[in-house]
Amino acid sequence: MAGLSRFFSATLLALSCALLVSPATAEVYKIVDEFGNVTYTDSPPEGAEVEEVVLPELITQPAIPVPQREESGDPLEFVPASQIQIQMVTPINQTVIPPGQMTIPVEVSLTRPLEENEVVQILLNGTLKAVSPSTVFMLDDLIRGEHTLQARVVDQGRTVKAQSQVITVYVQRATILN
Repeated sequence: MAGLSRFFSATLLALSCALLVSPATAEVYKIVDEFGNVTYTDSPPEGAEVEEVVLPELITQPAIPVPQREESGDPLEFVPASQIQIQMVTPINQTVIPPGQMTIPVEVSLTRPLEENEVVQILLNGTLKAVSPSTVFMLDDLIRGEHTLQARVVDQGRTVKAQSQVITVYVQRATILN
């Protein structure tokens, strides 16, 4: 009798484990109320007119392998203190300036502080628009249309020490038609 009880217990345990390992399946039901609102649920209310939804099999995509980078000593790029790099922070490339915005903030980022004899220049459509030892500028009076912006660092001898990528902004302005 003990052997039969042990066999029954082992069988019950094996069936329970098999049920736990099987893929999870849940029914999904579609309910449309009297106003035409659609609700999807896994537990429909009693008495509601429901339609069972058959979901397609889930397709997964394996991860793309990431190539390993060769270790070449210091992974950071070393920029000598005498060199400087400049990058436009705002506006970003392809920014659209809406009609009500009359002033455009321009901010640049530098890899080191400016030296006493250096300034930042902002070029609008290739023409010098602003000069300052600051990294924040406010541009105004831009007409409607496509414009390019670039920032550069120059010294007193007008030697360009660094320049940013050229970015494009689109200025929208209201028009007055007669």
